[in-house]
Amino acid sequence: MSESTEETDAEFAPPGEPISTLTVLENYFGTTPKREDLHAMHSRDFDELAKLVLSSSDAQVDTPVPPGSYYPGGWVAGNWRYQAARGDLNLLLLYYPRILVHDPVAEFFFRDMNRVPELRSIRSGNKSMTMSAGPREWMDGSTYSNLRDNTEVVREYLWEMIEAIFDMAPLIKRSVISLRSQWPVIVDRKHQILTSMRHDINSQRMQEFANQANASDDPLLIWDHIRGLKVTPSEGVWKVDRRWENQYEFFYLAKTLALADSAGVKYVPSAESDLGLLQTKLESLGQANVGVRQPLSLLSEVARLLVPDFQLSAKTAVDMRQSEDSFDEWRRHLSRLARESREDDPAELRQRVEDEFVPVLNRIRNKTKRSKVMASAMKEQSATAILTGTPAVAAPLLFGTGKPLVTLGVVTTGNVLQWMWKAYRPPSLGGTEAVMASIVRK
Repeated sequence: MSESTEETDAEFAPPGEPISTLTVLENYFGTTPKREDLHAMHSRDFDELAKLVLSSSDAQVDTPVPPGSYYPGGWVAGNWRYQAARGDLNLLLLYYPRILVHDPVAEFFFRDMNRVPELRSIRSGNKSMTMSAGPREWMDGSTYSNLRDNTEVVREYLWEMIEAIFDMAPLIKRSVISLRSQWPVIVDRKHQILTSMRHDINSQRMQEFANQANASDDPLLIWDHIRGLKVTPSEGVWKVDRRWENQYEFFYLAKTLALADSAGVKYVPSAESDLGLLQTKLESLGQANVGVRQPLSLLSEVARLLVPDFQLSAKTAVDMRQSEDSFDEWRRHLSRLARESREDDPAELRQRVEDEFVPVLNRIRNKTKRSKVMASAMKEQSATAILTGTPAVAAPLLFGTGKPLVTLGVVTTGNVLQWMWKAYRPPSLGGTEAVMASIVRK
């Protein structure tokens, strides 16, 4: 392993906390890996890496992630590494202080798929056909155990996952994003998950809501990458099996809540139907209705204004959180807008966001103009500097750049320099302005 001066997430984790897959990968490769590094790997290398990753992943089961984290459900958390889902993750990074997502490498290497619960097979109305589905069927084909003999496919799968993790390295190292594999939790809590699923199967309220949602344009998730898409035989379902038709939705909800609980985070659904199922579950258990959903429509409009390409860099997402107080104010600002805009149609929502944030953007631009004036003035001042034999050390100390603003042996007049700093220094922004400024100057 080569030495590296780069910070790792282990530096920010409390002593004794398990390290993340990112650190395992950094230690294994010794640096940020390249595609050719994976092309040089063979089965024995993959086996060694799998052992290291799974050891770290297993140590994280039931270990809470940093406080203030949210779990957006598998639709985003399980697919964030794909470019098609990156925009959704970027929207959430505009709002939630910390996010829990699935660890794609640990899930790829998971080797105990035979311990994942099997769901009940559904028979057609005349018993001529039996349909089997569930986590095993949906995911087994994309695990290392299943692909191990196809080295080239394994290399490509791993490269896609590792590249995505290193793209998010600044966020992972600062605990803005936490990685967890769902499979150890599902196996460890399978009895509780199945008990919850059976409770929902026997709940008339849960069944009614699931049937209503699945008949709408907003069907429920049955797995991380599958919304709706359930197949019903033309002759219907055997009457004994009918109440089991929604077992997939109920299993998905139970495993989602189990993962959130194991990490000590709050589950925030992405769709209205998923929120409704969660609320119905809470009500059926006699709990207060505290569920909320991701304010995606609002965040989309905010992103349109601040990051039109929806490409929020990891560095920008970190910069947004430099001040916890400022980010908290930003979140409260967005939360208020989300409440006030619940009944808005798309045009009204767009106008509301523009009315709220365009004036703030203008204030930021006006305040930062002085910084540009200063840069220009410094160039002019340097051009008319006084030649002396004194090293130019005052300027970098004053401006905190660590680099001379003029060539060695050339210094600017101290009084003029101090006046320029006082008159044109970059403004001190706070609260919502500070967060927005960090986004728009990316």
